[in-house]
Amino acid sequence: MLEECKDVLGFNLAAMDHLKQLMALKSDALFQDAKTKLLQIRSQHSKRIEAMTESREEKQRKKKKKSTEHAWT
Repeated sequence: MLEECKDVLGFNLAAMDHLKQLMALKSDALFQDAKTKLLQIRSQHSKRIEAMTESREEKQRKKKKKSTEHAWT
């Protein structure tokens, strides 16, 4: 009984793997590169946020430097 279940599960896993490979070969397969695309989008987003943060910090530094300078010095 247990061996039969293992055989069925093994067969089903092999069939699922085969179907996954077939879908990956199709150019119209949905979500083929979804994970890669998601990681790319997240990377771009984090770079954009980092750039915004850096520019904001630079502005704050300039403002602070400007406010500490006196007109008579």
